[in-house]
Amino acid sequence: MVGLVGSNNLLVFDKLNHASLIDGALMSGAKMTRYLHSDMRSLEKILSQNAEQYPYGIMVVTDGVFSMDGDLANLPELLRLAKKYNALLLIDDAHATGIIGDGGAGTLSHFGITERDNIIVTGTLSKAIGTVGGFITASRKIIDYLRVYARSNMYSTALPQSVCAAAYEVLQDFKKHPEQREALNRNHNYVRSRLNEMGFNTLHSVTPIIPVIIGDEYVLTNLIKDIYDRGIFVNAIFPPVVPPKMCRIRIGVMSCHTQEDCDRLLDVFYETGKKYGII
Repeated sequence: MVGLVGSNNLLVFDKLNHASLIDGALMSGAKMTRYLHSDMRSLEKILSQNAEQYPYGIMVVTDGVFSMDGDLANLPELLRLAKKYNALLLIDDAHATGIIGDGGAGTLSHFGITERDNIIVTGTLSKAIGTVGGFITASRKIIDYLRVYARSNMYSTALPQSVCAAAYEVLQDFKKHPEQREALNRNHNYVRSRLNEMGFNTLHSVTPIIPVIIGDEYVLTNLIKDIYDRGIFVNAIFPPVVPPKMCRIRIGVMSCHTQEDCDRLLDVFYETGKKYGII
């Protein structure tokens, strides 16, 4: 068991990790470095160069589902490298909980990974679960440590019982109603495949988060207004959230969307994509 995070530790981050993880890293006081997005060669190079310099421990930190690209972390390879270099692996499953894996259990379940040694999973109750707050799962030793030394836990109040009860019922509902995730998968796969057929760039998304790369900020500003005026709400994503020239629309497909909803969205994207010369 490697040591927990402090000034003698190194945090190794995927370059596209969520901003909240970066804020947590800054609060920890540990040194942080980043590897190229989902590039296991880049990660192993960093780990091999730093393993002896940080005998108190290294933590590899990744999103499970990346919030702006909609792709998945390569957890099997991340876990292999973490074990090879005696590092902790922290997975933020905020965009995976309730969405992928058996019963919505997240990315570890999606990849069929059952071991939990030296693995920390964090997540939120405010997305698929629909309440507020968050959670951490880890070994008893880590959880006991965090109960005392995590400032955001120690100097805060517990979640209301009503919130915890609601979250618990939603988790049970995930298990009872797999048809909801089946509908979600059917919808986002359909929308993505049609967008790709039209000529839109959706990167490597394989989840309900579908990025549509626009590039130019001025074009995106006008395009998003046109789409909204046609009765479709999607998110416009500008720098610094994404790199320059990588401005995008982020589509969030839901299980409750009907075939008619999906086709209407696609018709609007085809019309506006042609109008602005994107396709």
